[in-house]
Amino acid sequence: MLLWIANTGVRATEFCNQRWCDISQDQKSIEIFGKGRKTRPVPLNDTCRAILTRQTKLSDNDFIFKNLRGGILNRYALFQYCSEISKHPEFKKISKRPFGPHALRHWFATSLLLRGVSIQLVSKLLGHASIQITEKTYIHILPKHLEGITDCL
Repeated sequence: MLLWIANTGVRATEFCNQRWCDISQDQKSIEIFGKGRKTRPVPLNDTCRAILTRQTKLSDNDFIFKNLRGGILNRYALFQYCSEISKHPEFKKISKRPFGPHALRHWFATSLLLRGVSIQLVSKLLGHASIQITEKTYIHILPKHLEGITDCL
């Protein structure tokens, strides 16, 4: 679940509501139903496609990810899962404090920006209503990333 969120940047509620019918036939993208009843396609990389092969599909309308009892997963259970995972010794090496699914969304956006993906595309993938929201949230990344860019002049 954590790898999926880190590789798609979806919000917790969006993650919990994903169904098999939202995935394209070639498994290269998923249609995300986000805030304001807006939809957006999000590409699926090899990691996500590998995750799909390990999930149980009963029907096209079935949820992709379920709780431990096979029922509907909600965002509170997802946050609890992240909190429990973050207590694991391996995660303690990365961060001293617990994290939730939203931290993985930030990791997704930050990683893309640091790899040179345009802020417009990141904004679109995140489902932000405007690019200004993305700029406001991630502007602190850009100065270091742009350091020395004008040296060629």
